[in-house]
Amino acid sequence: MDFWPSFITAPSSISGGVDDPYIEAKGETGDDSARPRFSAERMTPFKLSWKAMPLAEYKYLEELFYPQHRAVEFLWQHPSQGKTYVVRFVSSPVSSSEDGTAPFVASVEVQLQPLSLSPDSQAQPSIDDLMRTINEGADRAVDAATSAADSRDKAAASATAAKKSETAAAASAKSAETSASTATSKASEAAESAVTAGTKTGEAPASPRPPKTSATAATTSEAGAAGGNPPAAPTGRTQNRGGPGARPPPPPPGDPAAPRPPGTRWARPSPCPPPPGIGTAAPCPPAA
Repeated sequence: MDFWPSFITAPSSISGGVDDPYIEAKGETGDDSARPRFSAERMTPFKLSWKAMPLAEYKYLEELFYPQHRAVEFLWQHPSQGKTYVVRFVSSPVSSSEDGTAPFVASVEVQLQPLSLSPDSQAQPSIDDLMRTINEGADRAVDAATSAADSRDKAAASATAAKKSETAAAASAKSAETSASTATSKASEAAESAVTAGTKTGEAPASPRPPKTSATAATTSEAGAAGGNPPAAPTGRTQNRGGPGARPPPPPPGDPAAPRPPGTRWARPSPCPPPPGIGTAAPCPPAA
């Protein structure tokens, strides 16, 4: 069995009633008697009215649904009672009128004859059952609202904790950056100190070398004295004098086979005698 189209807008008004005619009689004495004409009362047709039904819905009702259900039973649910009736169209069931000021809607009236309640609607719930259902629905709605509020609070707390964690992470990163910068500065200072110390270490060995030159000069002076040159003036350093532990005097310069004391170097005799007062040989004049 088909249903009334569910997408059609609910009617603006619904009218109906009970059809239960009696057989009545009045006597000459004024007595009144009556009995039902039918064994069971009948309902009058439901009159459904729409002040402004969209034309698309009206065209569907007029051109599709009604031609397919002429004198055919179908199911219709009362929008306010919630009951489902088995109904059919009565004679001339659909009428409409249109207003020029509202070109896309129509005023429509439909008449449906109720035949019986549908099997699913025979046992209607009691008022207690309806109130119990309403209260249970209200309780579930309250529980859902409370749960939603708790979830919202937890989400807010989680967001706050995440914000604090982000702030702490940023502070830690900044502290690490500062520590790295300080370590880099200290490393640079240490490198500069190392370079300065290396420079000073390279300059230090230059001063202790002059005594070797003085000893060589003293040896050269003694060699000059042996060859006839006057001895060089004393330089203030310790010379090789006689006594315990003194270095033995060098051999004559003309004896190359004579042994040399360790650490000494013989001066080669000059072929030309040095001028008086000069401890080194002068170049010889050219031969005549």
